[in-house]
Amino acid sequence: MSTINVFKCTQFIANGDEVFTIDPETQANQIQIVCVSGTIQIEGKQGTTLLGKPVAPVVLQQGQFFYFNERSYQFAQITVTNGSEAQFIANN
Repeated sequence: MSTINVFKCTQFIANGDEVFTIDPETQANQIQIVCVSGTIQIEGKQGTTLLGKPVAPVVLQQGQFFYFNERSYQFAQITVTNGSEAQFIANN
């Protein structure tokens, strides 16, 4: 179980498609991406397969969320589409 070091959160409406890249240099211990309205696309490593299926982005719609846990990831790209409202919650 993790401890709270520095709790941060933000909520915003995208002005144009806003792209956020998370890598080992920028990642939080834990981060939750919440789609308040519109759509958010989350991509991981491309050009590989998962259980024999080509990888594809995850698309979040209103009320859905995605959770990155304990720095157990190496790369992610998050695109909040134009006019969508997103909430990011992190424990750094």
